[in-house]
Amino acid sequence: MSEFNERQPEQNEYNFEDGIKQAFSQIKKLLESQEYVVVTVCGSSHDVGKTQLAAKIMQEISARRISWAWASDIASTMDKPNFTHQPETKGHVLVFGSEQPAREHPLLNKQAQDERLAKKGKKFGLPLTKVDLRIYVYRPDKPFTQDELQYADIIIRNEQAEDKPRRP
Repeated sequence: MSEFNERQPEQNEYNFEDGIKQAFSQIKKLLESQEYVVVTVCGSSHDVGKTQLAAKIMQEISARRISWAWASDIASTMDKPNFTHQPETKGHVLVFGSEQPAREHPLLNKQAQDERLAKKGKKFGLPLTKVDLRIYVYRPDKPFTQDELQYADIIIRNEQAEDKPRRP
């Protein structure tokens, strides 16, 4: 058994497919009580499946005729999110597909992320006040630190992700 497989799974940890189902279940539940849901997808490193995960979540949302918008990360979002128009929309989901994981750092903790988001929400005229669902995705050979994992609502272990070829 490799050193990466010896780590005990967290209570909120899922494989890729089950993690998508769990994420959508939580998004649906949040939409029952609020009009906007903010989701961040955070990776432990590059090539762990952030883009694939965000795309799958947006496919699930779209298939259920829920309005959504995608942005890379909170800090670099300069323009108002362009939500898809869905007839008879039951809420809106904003997915940040490449957010930094929250950690014990003055600029990267949950409070700082939520404050940045609230400022953007105010700037865009949207009722965005906090990240509602933090999804962390990792590969066994590229794990998160325990400090980072404490802030995850859902942890997804992506066994299928592989390094992409890099340009020289």
